[in-house]
Amino acid sequence: MSVWVAGAGAVSCLGLGKEKLFENLVHHHVGLDQRGLGSVQSSDRKVVEREFQSLSWPVQMGLWAAQEAINEAEWGALTPRDGIIFATTTGQIVVWEQELAHLFQDSENGGSSGFKHYPLGTVVDEFCQYLQLKGPRTLVTSACAASTQALALASLWIETGKVDRCLVGGVEVLCDLTVEGFRSLKLLSLEPCRPFDQARSGINLSEGAAFFCLQREKSKSNSNVKLMGYGLSSDAYHMTSPHPEGLGAYRAMKLALEKAQLSERDIDWVHAHGTGSINNDLAEGAALKMLFKEHKPFISSTKGSHGHTLGISGVFESVICYQGLRHNIQIATEGLKNQDSKIDLEISQAHQQKDISYVLKNTLGFGGVNASLVLGKGS
Repeated sequence: MSVWVAGAGAVSCLGLGKEKLFENLVHHHVGLDQRGLGSVQSSDRKVVEREFQSLSWPVQMGLWAAQEAINEAEWGALTPRDGIIFATTTGQIVVWEQELAHLFQDSENGGSSGFKHYPLGTVVDEFCQYLQLKGPRTLVTSACAASTQALALASLWIETGKVDRCLVGGVEVLCDLTVEGFRSLKLLSLEPCRPFDQARSGINLSEGAAFFCLQREKSKSNSNVKLMGYGLSSDAYHMTSPHPEGLGAYRAMKLALEKAQLSERDIDWVHAHGTGSINNDLAEGAALKMLFKEHKPFISSTKGSHGHTLGISGVFESVICYQGLRHNIQIATEGLKNQDSKIDLEISQAHQQKDISYVLKNTLGFGGVNASLVLGKGS
């Protein structure tokens, strides 16, 4: 059973809304700053803050994206039969990271800070309170694969009758703890990342929010896109590096195709995880070659334009795939100039306009957590 995508919404360094995001990608705009980070533009931030006053920035971003999705889906008031699955790795970290530093400093000086604890799920509680959502809810925090796993879980909830409709997505914010953590791993690039390029030097961190409205029945809106299949795997090879042969990624893609009842030859576009890190691109390249063999779908990564949104990268980039299916445009790999000769694939460097039926979306996270989705046109 497939589920219908009734609506989608996004906030990112490439603008407010899925249409602005896709338009900027089509025109090769890059939303990353001179530090190699992707912050929501100050003018866009002011718009969001005016809309949702007195709430924290993470909640404001999330609500803006969710409201765009809900409006497109024409859902109206949410009911107890509506669920939410929220993905994040940072939550409201910007609210408490300075207090955490004070806690350590005060402890060393024999004092005590007012900071005690700040659960990651606090952002979900505020979010649901604002939307008056009374149905099932859960939080997924499994690194970069979190929101892709959330989409898979939402599909399962609908398939099994746990909910009739599900709002699924999440939010990530730029914060010192995350940036410095990745810097300590020597994974950050100061220039826009170059996925699959011979000279790639690391990833770009970015903030944003993205949501899908999923439901059992076809939407009243103009959307004809379905979430057709999903595949989850864990190779548990290393804390931060994927299996060098891409075994976990391959398994996730195979499972997604099986669930969608498709073969690899049916796929028109692979939106790769494609972070621009040395090991990740090599492993994903190996997995894709193992899966597709002689078939040559359009393969690309859009992270060179908007950066890596960590736990929401799956749903955020699925919004891009959703737009691509609707506009019949496949988005190329920004920043790719000289492909790594060790990656035996044809990675696309130019957009392509053609009729698209099926898109495979990959997300590969720390700890060997892998997730893939198949999005396709329904009738």
